Amino acid sequence: LQGRKKPHLSRVRSKLRKEKLNHTKKTRKKRELEKLQAEVKRAAKLSQAQQYTFFRATEAILCVGEGNFSFAAALAEKMNALRRNPEAGGGVIATCLDDKSTLRDKYTDGKVNVKRIEAAAGAVLYGVDATCLHEREEFAVQ
Repeated sequence: LQGRKKPHLSRVRSKLRKEKLNHTKKTRKKRELEKLQAEVKRAAKLSQAQQYTFFRATEAILCVGEGNFSFAAALAEKMNALRRNPEAGGGVIATCLDDKSTLRDKYTDGKVNVKRIEAAAGAVLYGVDATCLHEREEFAVQ
């Protein structure tokens, strides 16, 4: 060490701090990257799960005991989006126990949801008691 200058303690400390800081930044970036990768995996799984449907677009689905028809409207729109041929049949048949005027009085969004169902090639039936479907002409087995 005779021909060399001895490093000042402050310079050594400064270098050490910089190295620690760089290491900390790299560690943070690595953690952030791992979090992003995990989010991408979750999103991929979610989008994969959304691709599965438990019905065929050409099937008819009966929804009984609807209130404001929001579920049936969402289902009808989903089925209509999946249907390649609008004339292929199928769709949502939504029923409620109330008549039209009672429905409008009870649910402010009921009328809008009924229009959504009908726009998606679905049907709405009023005054249907789900416990007596077998007595209704519309549901007779042919």
